[in-house]
Amino acid sequence: MKLTLIFCVFFWFVVLLLLVNSVQCISLFAIPQLLEKQNGLQLVSINDKSGNITNVGPVFNELAPQQTGSLDKKNGIYYTINLNQTSQLYQLIGLSLKNGLIVKNIKTPLTKSILSCGCVVNQNDGNVFIYGTQDSYTVVYNVNTNNGQYELLLKQGNISPLSVSTFDYNSNMLWILFEQKRMINKKEFKKYFFLVIDTTSGEIVIQVDDFYQMQTLAYDDKVFRMIGIGSKEDNQGNKRLVLVAIDLDTFEVEEMGLIDENFQQVNTGGALDVNNELIYSVMSNSNTNEIVAINYKSKSVMYKAKVGKTFFQSLQLYP
Repeated sequence: MKLTLIFCVFFWFVVLLLLVNSVQCISLFAIPQLLEKQNGLQLVSINDKSGNITNVGPVFNELAPQQTGSLDKKNGIYYTINLNQTSQLYQLIGLSLKNGLIVKNIKTPLTKSILSCGCVVNQNDGNVFIYGTQDSYTVVYNVNTNNGQYELLLKQGNISPLSVSTFDYNSNMLWILFEQKRMINKKEFKKYFFLVIDTTSGEIVIQVDDFYQMQTLAYDDKVFRMIGIGSKEDNQGNKRLVLVAIDLDTFEVEEMGLIDENFQQVNTGGALDVNNELIYSVMSNSNTNEIVAINYKSKSVMYKAKVGKTFFQSLQLYP
């Protein structure tokens, strides 16, 4: 009887231990928009349950972060493009997730522009793809983060980059959203599309039209597809946020369904927790912003927390 009881206790202890170890803690990191200072780069962490914001590192006042950022998960570095207020040059800055200090500072060939610029980490080698404007052309570079050297992948006119991008590191395909304006009968028309770039050759593999005004896009490395948040009009003519998936074999775009709460817009985000099938974003609702976790199968909001009126340049999930 005693042996049976001991065995049962030991068995359930092992089961509980396995369950605890199988739960992977996640952390959300972001770059806040420091409105009171206008400029300034700082790394913060956000508690996805309470919305509490914690400063990870100091404020670097001479740097003005741009729209997007990307996380090197292997080395624990948060990358972002910044405009140096003194030199008026764009720099690729890497911040340590441990203390928020600058561990990478690389000059880029990007020139100052009102158009978007951004960066995407290659999780295979820790290098970073950057995109933006150079002398009125849209350019994409592959930056070696060890020696600061960069290689031109794309140079094209008549298109403007937007702040939505991601990388399929299994196929080495870089996805960047672009806008193209055309005048037809004295009227301006805008077209939105993703260019899918083979980063090993620099060739454009395909152009995928965006009919949902995509505001986020992330690589689902569990199912091998892209998932993001866009918008559309519902049956009553109201603008609603919608989950969208893109098949990486056929490049077909699938509408997964409307998000079940009526948020007005996505502030930033789109980070995926593929193990729990969650997509994290900061969304605007009335006069406040909320950190929101949405199950992308059920389209249901699993939990949300207010983060006040703080806006963020980027939101990244670790690990």
